[in-house]
Amino acid sequence: MQLLDGVGAGIFAVVSVLVVADLTQGTGRFNLTHGVISTATGLGAALSQLISGLIVQYAGFNVAFLALAGVASIALACFWIAMPETREARRPSATDPCPRSGEEPGDEAREKHAVERAGSADRDDRRRQVADARKVQEVSPDQGSHRA
Repeated sequence: MQLLDGVGAGIFAVVSVLVVADLTQGTGRFNLTHGVISTATGLGAALSQLISGLIVQYAGFNVAFLALAGVASIALACFWIAMPETREARRPSATDPCPRSGEEPGDEAREKHAVERAGSADRDDRRRQVADARKVQEVSPDQGSHRA
């Protein structure tokens, strides 16, 4: 049984770091988030020993096991409902270099990258949107509105 406990702990340690890295990528909050999760894990481990010990003393092993299984089931349900898929969490942004050309991000590289990412049916629409955005940017403040 201790072998399975060790394997589970090893898997949890690696997967939790990967999930935190995916969810906090580009935010600068990896260390904070990882620290909060590690603290919660440590508190959970300590409190589960204390609570299950009290339950065993007053109600027996079976009740303690069922109580901890209930808490784990609630945690699983919350995780299942609230946790996003982290593999899809990071989408290419406008500041990423273009994967085909390797250009550094700039206005033209971002526009080109956005057009390349668009599907073939959306390319013409995207090109029109980019052209319209350029026209709006080229209008000077005195040309934009005429008041009498």
